[in-house]
Amino acid sequence: MWVGRDEVALMEFMVSASTVVGVMYTETLEGSSPNAYLQSASLKFTGTDNGGDLTLYLGGRSAVPTFGSVDGGTLSLQFQQNGGALSTVTFYLSSVATYDRYLVRWNAAIGRANAAAAAVAAKAAAAAARKQQLLARLNETIEEVDSDLSSLSSPGELGDDEGDLANDVGDVSNDLGDVQNDMGNVANDLSNDDTQAQVCSDISSSYNDAASTAADAQSIVSDAQARVSGVGKDIQDVQQAMARAPGDYGAYWQAQHALPTYQPTSPIPPLKVALATGQSIIDGAVHQVNSYVTQANGIVAQAYRLVNAANKANHRGPAKAPPVIGHVTPALLGA
Repeated sequence: MWVGRDEVALMEFMVSASTVVGVMYTETLEGSSPNAYLQSASLKFTGTDNGGDLTLYLGGRSAVPTFGSVDGGTLSLQFQQNGGALSTVTFYLSSVATYDRYLVRWNAAIGRANAAAAAVAAKAAAAAARKQQLLARLNETIEEVDSDLSSLSSPGELGDDEGDLANDVGDVSNDLGDVQNDMGNVANDLSNDDTQAQVCSDISSSYNDAASTAADAQSIVSDAQARVSGVGKDIQDVQQAMARAPGDYGAYWQAQHALPTYQPTSPIPPLKVALATGQSIIDGAVHQVNSYVTQANGIVAQAYRLVNAANKANHRGPAKAPPVIGHVTPALLGA
């Protein structure tokens, strides 16, 4: 029997009238843990014995001869390596029972090594799966925080909605043009020596157009308050994001704490910075709406000044005070 680092072999043979006949059994370690195993093989051989010097044909007479010698309880064989050099392998006298016991011990050792490697691999796989789970949760919280930041910095259609309010101011300005045309009609009445009734009728019509100017000015506030769309809805979006942000940030910090080596691709601003951004957007939106309200109030006041002046000049009675639209607050526009 011969024992190598990853192979064990047993040769059984008999010699009769200088003729050698036998079988060589081998067990070779294949694969690696946790999937290592013993590959069994057997090879019949024949040969000749010349006073202890052997010439063997492993696999049959067509094989390249292997030379060896028997000396007491040892058998030395010369095997040719791939490069042509000879390597001596020495077999020692043994038994099938010893060979089998050796294989049992070897299989047991391989089994323990496989089990240990499998345990290590399972632990590594569990750790990788856990890390992947934590990473997925972290990415989920980052998406939630990013969504909050998006709403805090650029809510809904704020730019377009503020543009709609600017158009409302334009409508109020057009109404002022109607009042100015009315003043032209009154002037024509006076230059044409029309009746007092006609003059009074045109002044009354002028007050109606001034009232329309005030009504369109009031629409700035109602349009800004729109909950489905409008600046009010944009402010609602910011307020809701500000309410969500502390919880979403808390979930993100907890998830990142579980993966302390992780660094986000884009740095996430501190919570107080995010909330300050949201409040700045709200304040800016309210300021813009109030700026439009101020412009509209100025146009309405001008319309009423024109009509009141014509009314006073033609003894129509007391002047009418222009309606004044109050400024809005975040509470009025938001939730």
